[in-house]
Amino acid sequence: MKLDRIKAFVSLAVGVATIVFLVFQTFKAIQVMRGGATTTAHVISTFDDDRESDDGRRVGVVTIAWYEFSVNGRQFHGRTEVSQGSLSEGDHLTISYNPKDPEKNRVRGDRKVLGDLFLIYLIGGIVAYLLIKDATRRKQQSG
Repeated sequence: MKLDRIKAFVSLAVGVATIVFLVFQTFKAIQVMRGGATTTAHVISTFDDDRESDDGRRVGVVTIAWYEFSVNGRQFHGRTEVSQGSLSEGDHLTISYNPKDPEKNRVRGDRKVLGDLFLIYLIGGIVAYLLIKDATRRKQQSG
């Protein structure tokens, strides 16, 4: 009985911690998506990344571009993924950044942050739900 209460507590604690993590990630994503200021960045390096599916089949190639920009004399960096060959060193990009924290930046129009957030919510939400459901079940069983 006491072991079930401990397991229920651990499940509940991990479930709540998962929810807190999701909320933190949401605020982080909102700060990046909101931007607030724009500037021009220049691409400093690129490389092609060959993507494969889980079963090893080739999905395609994307170009990953690293860029830099300056705000108030300080240099900041970021990266983006684009279709193969659409960016090369020296190209210019319009980026959005958080004026209070320029480390939070993205290429204008880049929706990768939303895709990442969706996956985090999907997986994290399922984990939190199952853990809290398990904690409730254990608590009911232990009386």
